[in-house]
Amino acid sequence: MPKEEHFERYTPQFPLSNDITDMSEQDTLCKFCGVSYLIHNEIKTLEAKCQKLETELAYHTGKKSRETNLKQTSQNEQTRISDLESINAINTHKLNEMSRKLQLLQDQLEESENAHKKTKSSISKYSSSLRVTHKQIQNIRKEYLLLQDSYSKDIQNWKTYLQTTENTLQKELQTTMTKFTKQTNDQQTETEQYKQQLKYEGKHL
Repeated sequence: MPKEEHFERYTPQFPLSNDITDMSEQDTLCKFCGVSYLIHNEIKTLEAKCQKLETELAYHTGKKSRETNLKQTSQNEQTRISDLESINAINTHKLNEMSRKLQLLQDQLEESENAHKKTKSSISKYSSSLRVTHKQIQNIRKEYLLLQDSYSKDIQNWKTYLQTTENTLQKELQTTMTKFTKQTNDQQTETEQYKQQLKYEGKHL
């Protein structure tokens, strides 16, 4: 088995100056052997071209595999897009349903607010009416107290008047009874005397 040869690649420490790299090919060729004095630089250029060709070859070699992968990726993306569209449709349906429920809640809230306003207005009217009624009751109570005081005074005056009248009547009645009794007694006495006189006259006839 032949022994494998190893070639050492020499990498220059300093790059060529622009004056040298800008020289024409004729100026760099050896007049005896026809080899360029810048053979190393040309080899490096060829190596770069070779590396580029190898890269392009590797790219074209894996192109079919990449196309297959891209097709699979495209199919996966299509499936994913279809799934996303389905999810989007479901979410759209849910969103519409939530929007409908939200509208219902807003309508209910508006109805509740209107009912609250009506109730508040009714309470305000009732409170106003209650204040008026309370004021009327206070006025009636004041009038009642005034009338009660007036009636109490009138009743007391009437009691005094009646008591005075009763006392006067009792005195007058007592006086009248005394006079009537005296008159009755006097009449009885006169009657007795008249009877006695009649008896006496009857005996002497």
